[in-house]
Amino acid sequence: MGTVSILKLPVRALDAVADRAAAAFGAVLFLQVPGFISHYLQRLAGHAAEAQRNVDGWMDIAAKCGLSDVVQLAARYRSTGAVEVVATGDKCLADLARLQRLTADLAAIRDAPVWKRGIEFITHADAKIVRGTWSDYTFNLPVNLESLAYALVGVVVSLCVYSLAKLTLGGVFRAMARRHAKDDVSVR
Repeated sequence: MGTVSILKLPVRALDAVADRAAAAFGAVLFLQVPGFISHYLQRLAGHAAEAQRNVDGWMDIAAKCGLSDVVQLAARYRSTGAVEVVATGDKCLADLARLQRLTADLAAIRDAPVWKRGIEFITHADAKIVRGTWSDYTFNLPVNLESLAYALVGVVVSLCVYSLAKLTLGGVFRAMARRHAKDDVSVR
């Protein structure tokens, strides 16, 4: 066994440990996705319930005024011309629009098939609610079929990233070694 082969042994051992560490990291990271989505859905449902209470309050006012819905109430407020009353009409419509958006987002994510839930989360997530969820989120290790599927994807993704990084760094080191060897030859 030559000197070069002996020097490669620690590098190979380190590579074997690093690729397993990358796989484990990817698995644990991707295991968090279903748990995070679950926490997000709970928070989103809370926001939707609060929005429903706001709209119910507007509906009560509308009913007392002999109106059938929030849109009619908002139209009446907005028709007065008084800035503060028009703003109240705008608030009625904004509360109604928020309720409709939150309930649609909640249904889209919650009712999506398992294989599509991550995509629905990305396309329907509210950034403010995501930040709130993240601030309270605690990493966990769920063990169910959905989480295990995400873990498998995490292993594949992390190993691909690791392999790409290894190839890139290997190319850089080989280029440096060639340049160093070339410089050694020209010095002699």
